[in-house]
Amino acid sequence: LWDASFAIIGLITTLNLQGCNLLEIGSGIGAVGLTCAKVLDARSVVLTDIAPVIPLLDLNIRLNSCTHSCKAIELDWFMPHQGIKRITSPTPDFIFMSDVVYDPTLHKPLLNTLESLFATFDPKLVLLAHRYRNPHDAHFFNELCDIYTVYSSGDEKTSQMLHDSLNEDNFLQSPQSQRGGEGENKFVLSENEIPPDIVLMRILKKKKK
Repeated sequence: LWDASFAIIGLITTLNLQGCNLLEIGSGIGAVGLTCAKVLDARSVVLTDIAPVIPLLDLNIRLNSCTHSCKAIELDWFMPHQGIKRITSPTPDFIFMSDVVYDPTLHKPLLNTLESLFATFDPKLVLLAHRYRNPHDAHFFNELCDIYTVYSSGDEKTSQMLHDSLNEDNFLQSPQSQRGGEGENKFVLSENEIPPDIVLMRILKKKKK
């Protein structure tokens, strides 16, 4: 379980996920998706990874008593269309990813998978958490920003832009629903609680000019 998973869980606990359909990409042990199902009352959650990981995901779904709302599906980024065909109704409203940009050989397949997901489902919200550990990561994110509009945490200014984009689209819970119950809508994790080498990102289709 990598640290970026904790960072994205901290963010999604500020979101209103009740009744939503979620898709997690590169689920690993499924911590993010299972949190959405078990704690945040998502309507349905699809966990995805390569074939050898699916038995572990199935086991964790059963251990967490989430068989009613969760399922695990193989999604190989080198053949995304085959996996996406298995993701039938309900189609995902939200797509979450954490620590999926760790291997340069997977950068292009991941971008192709994102392209297919946007084209197939037109999700309302796509979030990615990432820990920088490889100098090649910059190449991936440069290409990502060429294709999509990306709001990210990092410094105070960019974090505020990420917050504002979520707030303007009514994804953040009301202040009364968040921990503490008072004040403005805000992220649960403060900048001091997020390690400086981890960023949270929202990915959107670029608006046509």
